Amino acid sequence: MTDDRPVLEVSDLSVSFASEQGWVRVVEEVSFSVERGKILGIVGESGSGKSVSCLAAMGLLDSRASRVDASSRVLLEGTDLTRLSQRQLRDVRGDRIAMIFQEPMTSLNPAFTVGNQVAEGIRAHRGVSARQAKRRAVELLDLVGIPDPASIVHAYPHSLSGGMRQRVMIAMAVACEPAVLIADEPTTALDVTVQAQILDLLRSMRDDLGLAIVFITHDLGVIADVCDDVVVMYAGKIVERSDVDSIFETPQHPYSEGLLAAMPRLGSDKGALGIIPGRVPPPWEFPHGCRFEPRCPYSDEACGGPQVLRQVSVGHESACGRIPDIRLEGIVS
Repeated sequence: MTDDRPVLEVSDLSVSFASEQGWVRVVEEVSFSVERGKILGIVGESGSGKSVSCLAAMGLLDSRASRVDASSRVLLEGTDLTRLSQRQLRDVRGDRIAMIFQEPMTSLNPAFTVGNQVAEGIRAHRGVSARQAKRRAVELLDLVGIPDPASIVHAYPHSLSGGMRQRVMIAMAVACEPAVLIADEPTTALDVTVQAQILDLLRSMRDDLGLAIVFITHDLGVIADVCDDVVVMYAGKIVERSDVDSIFETPQHPYSEGLLAAMPRLGSDKGALGIIPGRVPPPWEFPHGCRFEPRCPYSDEACGGPQVLRQVSVGHESACGRIPDIRLEGIVS
């Protein structure tokens, strides 16, 4: 059973960074939500604003080099995180909302044992003794499928494989049973077998703990495998939003079609993978109209207008102004 009310609701999130060109907006009016027991995928090329949006939502960006617009709202179980002090945010992070980062070796401290690092958050948020926290750490390592967890709690991160380190990160993230888990490309550096194991683990966590998960990735294969809904981002804005089946079968934005064409598929008779020409522009070079227009095969003079999400069917939104005049190709399973 899932609760239909969003446990996390991000509204009109806009973020600017300090640069040599002055303050430039890197994320603009991003809105998404996720319900308990659901997995929302955020997909797009590097530089699309996926990770920045989630880091901003958790208040993890350096306030000296970034700004979150005053109109932005991040509601976690009804509490607006953008209105909390840093001390209040520290009480929420790791307790009600947690994040798994892309590379565990940059997040795990090499000077402390795995057990100490898993237990740290438990002691900080639950106020239990060191003995109780260590016992809970063993239980969590067992929960995420690490063999012989009673021994692994004494191990240091460098002695573990990449897949084991990622499992430790997941154990740390779910230690206090948060309502929301943000997973920032947690399988990118793993081989396909370990990747499948981590995805299975996240699904089981969702089912067993009732987590709401936001899954950031550039891999549409992962999106198809684990997500219920998907947000497609390009150049700091959302260009398409729908349930996962609709995105794959009937994409409603040329960028989504381009991502699908570049996705390797078994049994495909199309020969070489598709490519999207060009690159994601830096924020100070974002076009004034549709940001994908310089790379879009369907662009015309009408594409210079505002890029606004519009409903094209029930539960399916697109920012392409040429829909439904163009026919886009999806993937039918």
